[in-house]
Amino acid sequence: MAKRSPIEQIAEYKKRRGLATGSEASYAIEVLQQQWKSSAIPDHVRDFVPIRLVTELEVFARAWIGQLIDHGLPYAENAQLLVRDTNLKFDYAISRALLGQTLTVGDLISHNVSINSVEQIISNFTKIVGHDFLPSIASVHDRAKVEIYGEPIKPIIADVDKMCAVLAKLFTVRHILIHEKPRETPYIHSEVGEFIEAALSLVRATMERFLTLLYGRYPLTQADMNVNAGQRSEAAKLELAKLVSEITPLVGTLFSDAQQAWETFSKQQALAESGLGTAGAGSMAPMIYNGVIAVLTHERISYLSQYKELLQSR
Repeated sequence: MAKRSPIEQIAEYKKRRGLATGSEASYAIEVLQQQWKSSAIPDHVRDFVPIRLVTELEVFARAWIGQLIDHGLPYAENAQLLVRDTNLKFDYAISRALLGQTLTVGDLISHNVSINSVEQIISNFTKIVGHDFLPSIASVHDRAKVEIYGEPIKPIIADVDKMCAVLAKLFTVRHILIHEKPRETPYIHSEVGEFIEAALSLVRATMERFLTLLYGRYPLTQADMNVNAGQRSEAAKLELAKLVSEITPLVGTLFSDAQQAWETFSKQQALAESGLGTAGAGSMAPMIYNGVIAVLTHERISYLSQYKELLQSR
């Protein structure tokens, strides 16, 4: 069997994984926690829990590292600190994959960093955000619980040092279970609940921190999400309109016809994906519609920006 290239391995991973936003881990660990508390996990498969928890943490960390890098500055620039710790070399094959948009820079770097312990996860997060990460999540609270459900403000992580100690033990246990065949179980029954709670606390606090870094006071309710998506869509449209007005005098009516056709396409694509205006459309339809419009508009802006440079260079 021919050896797969790193690019092929990452591409296959993405295909198996599907769309990864870094938010799935919280739900997966919550389900695991419910099953554990309800004794739905038999003792003979109990070892699955710490193994699965570490997998969720690793996938979560890579997803967020990639998302932060692809978001842009300052994280894309900070990523050079991560590259130094890898064997990643930007050769012709990687350059071609990037130009062809098969992979992103975030994909390449996030899949090459080492995430074999909680210390490495925290260290990687520190490098990518540009400040000491652990103290920044020590006081993070759940905005939804406070702003929607009226609960008092309290940190998601009750004790940062204890959480790190528990997670360090979790990674050790997982290593023993995967790579060794111990005569005795490397953990006691009561520690499983602690493993789950520590992993869930890290994931929740990290998500809250990263979402705030990227989007500020991001919307929490569906109504606010719909409004926010509409605002982002309109902002993208204004940016595109300015670019179109700069290109049109250089090329004339054929470009105007092409742009009008693109606008028709983008609206139809957004309608097809969102179902907006149909009988089965739900409350998320406006958000999905505007989200598609924003994505397509930014893609159009990127393409036309290059086209404008080409025209001006002639």
